Amino acid sequence: MPWWDDARCSIFETIRVQEGRPVAMQAHWKRLIDAQKLLLRKLPSRTLEDSVRQAARRLPSGEGGVRVGVTTSGQTVSESILPRGRRWSVPLKQGVSVATAVGPGGSFHSQWPQIKHGDRLPGVLAWGQLYPQRIFEQIWCNAQGHVSEGTFSYIFIWRKGVLVTPPVSAGVLPGIVRENLLGLARRLKIPAAEQLFTRHELFTAEEAFLTNSLIGIVPVRQVDCRRIGAVCPGETTRKLQRAYRKLIPRFKKGSSL
Repeated sequence: MPWWDDARCSIFETIRVQEGRPVAMQAHWKRLIDAQKLLLRKLPSRTLEDSVRQAARRLPSGEGGVRVGVTTSGQTVSESILPRGRRWSVPLKQGVSVATAVGPGGSFHSQWPQIKHGDRLPGVLAWGQLYPQRIFEQIWCNAQGHVSEGTFSYIFIWRKGVLVTPPVSAGVLPGIVRENLLGLARRLKIPAAEQLFTRHELFTAEEAFLTNSLIGIVPVRQVDCRRIGAVCPGETTRKLQRAYRKLIPRFKKGSSL
């Protein structure tokens, strides 16, 4: 029996819900299917997509998210749907504090950056080191010393007139909101690039913010207790926040930039 016939693995997608409708459903679904193909596993059932839409409509306030997962163990495939609320222990509008760490997160994810898999052990260990500090997110630096991504989000910085986010080659999952923000920046004529940067460049950035499907765009106020910029959120961050909010209705209809 091949070893993978008895191996257990899981993949997932967390999809934002607004007014009872999934946001960017097609993009999330494509990434889920691509991950299954890459792992040589059975594709998600056709009924799972309908179940996600039903779960979105059942959210009490019509706002939040839905986490859809597919787990395989040998010849057994199980699918799950978990509603996610939009509750955070810290206010987001005024900016959040994050911490950096050099560890297995960046180097591990760089092996299979296309897969949003269920192995969260590196992140769990990192958060164990931070507890009970009031830190919103842990930002990984890879083995080469470059900033890669957070345990659940992506990071952008505004430095010397350019919006910068780490490239996929740094061990970054190609995030859906991340890709849309790069496209949005181009439409707004904001210089943007995917390029490597260090913690020093993060510390000295004029602005920084985090993104993912549930939080949208959240400004970063501090990194490792170092203040980022003179004002939080900065002008570029606010401009992108306003433009992104206007695009959400398009994403609910399945469109993208």
